[in-house]
Amino acid sequence: MQIILNGEAKKTSAENLAGLFKELSLKREFCAVELDGKVIKSNEPDDIPLREGIRIEILRFVGGG
Repeated sequence: MQIILNGEAKKTSAENLAGLFKELSLKREFCAVELDGKVIKSNEPDDIPLREGIRIEILRFVGGG
């Protein structure tokens, strides 16, 4: 399916948010997520289904100095 990830079109085979994180090799606990303009809290389940054309923003927390 085709999704919009961080403003760019991307093909994915993931069926839910957990699958997308696995596909992207990201850890959910180090990211902020927004689906179609709705912030997904870190305590919400990762089995949220994805659909064609969904807009997803993922921001990674990075430490450093």
